[in-house]
Amino acid sequence: MKFFTTCLKRFNARLLAGLMMGLFAPLGSQAAVSISNIQISNSNPTPGSVVAVTITYCETANVTPYWLVAVNPSSNTIQACPAANQYFLVDSNTTPTGVSVVSGTQDDSTATGNGWAGVPVPNTPPACPYTQIFNVTIPSTLSAGAYNLDVSAGDYYVQCNSGSVAHTSTVINIPYPPANVSLVKIADGTSPNDGNLVLFRIDYTYGNTGPVTITDNIPANVSLVSPTASAISPGGSLAGSTITWVLPASLPTVTGEVWFLTQVNGGVAAGTAITNQASATSAATGSVTSNTAQANVGEAGFTLTKSEMPINATLNPGDVVTYALAYQISGLNLDLYDSYDNDTNGTTNAGTKGYDGTGYNYNTTGGTGTFTTQSDAQGNHYINAFTGGGQNSNYPALLRQSPNISLCSGDFMVEGDMEIPPGYDSGGDATMVVAFDPGTQEGYMLGMSLDSGPGNFFVQENNGPGNVSFPGTATNATIGTSITAGVWYTAEALVTGTGPITIQAKIWPRGT
Repeated sequence: MKFFTTCLKRFNARLLAGLMMGLFAPLGSQAAVSISNIQISNSNPTPGSVVAVTITYCETANVTPYWLVAVNPSSNTIQACPAANQYFLVDSNTTPTGVSVVSGTQDDSTATGNGWAGVPVPNTPPACPYTQIFNVTIPSTLSAGAYNLDVSAGDYYVQCNSGSVAHTSTVINIPYPPANVSLVKIADGTSPNDGNLVLFRIDYTYGNTGPVTITDNIPANVSLVSPTASAISPGGSLAGSTITWVLPASLPTVTGEVWFLTQVNGGVAAGTAITNQASATSAATGSVTSNTAQANVGEAGFTLTKSEMPINATLNPGDVVTYALAYQISGLNLDLYDSYDNDTNGTTNAGTKGYDGTGYNYNTTGGTGTFTTQSDAQGNHYINAFTGGGQNSNYPALLRQSPNISLCSGDFMVEGDMEIPPGYDSGGDATMVVAFDPGTQEGYMLGMSLDSGPGNFFVQENNGPGNVSFPGTATNATIGTSITAGVWYTAEALVTGTGPITIQAKIWPRGT
């Protein structure tokens, strides 16, 4: 994604997230339909497989029964929309209507929560029972574990927030994959000079194993930044030059990252290669090592990563294995990295501080909403932003007080992680500031959205409160990935030139 623009006065980079949630009014249903039995063809399906769901029911009214089918790990009834981790398999988007058998697929991203029209009952109905069969596709994104397969039916109409409907459910168990651990090592700041920062981070994925111990060594020619207590991600312990993190055992697949922040020592000769590799061990997998991350002092760096697809799969003779090589050439210094791990849970707005104690400005000009520090399951902190119902052109700003970077001063890059929490409707968005002037409220942001309005990935321009435009947009097909709720993505913007400037942007699932 690329577009051209003119210069702004001031730059600060930070993470914003805008969430919009649509509400549907309840619609009642007089239930003459009743469900007596549910049977499934496979109670241990793999993601992406098809399961036949057979419903035995009775309908005493001369109507068309309407149906909803969903999977949910925590509820045995259909929940009001949107609901976290509820995936619709059959709803009003399923076609054709009025038949049995009907095939349904996961349609969570566009599900309206309205029911699918079933087989009409004749004027002189035969004796109960009737049978309705759904061939449903188990979502390929489901993690292993137990899920409720929920079915609701109602006369005339049914919605996910209907109260007077018939319910039934059964339990399916998604099998866990073989024990696996994988690491991807990244050096941010691949062309540093004396005193510049280098962030060494490890994106990890593991499942059906544990505990997992990740070990990394601080490479030569760099030192942990000060204060060192803020230079290592949560849970890491330092002994000499070795950092160790112990991650808890987990049957479901777990993804996350650990990191440490360093500074290039004085007097390191230009061209010196700073390399770093991490390892992980668990009882079930043994030891695995990451790729080697590299930073070259005073010159552009080259990073090569090799990956295997499918990853950690059980292979049979004749199966195809694809190996991919990804490379990166860059020559930018890392000037700033904030993880918010210095802040305690519940820190809000202007109370936020960077890793080095630098404060943040909370600006509400023309907007409402809050920014709150929260922790993920691994103890890493992130900023949760809630708009409070404001329009996307009136969000508040949370900006680091220093350093200030002029948008017209030359090349720089902004990178950050964004997530749209699970359970939000198809209008959920998240945005990240690339350049912003708190005085004029002019700025540019990268954004991602569950729907295509204005795009699944976009550049947003705020030219003062109430005036927003989108000079660059892209769809899932264009960016080569699908924006999904509950997934962390890394977004990156490269700003080059001096008035006019060019902003080039990309986004990818974190850790890939």
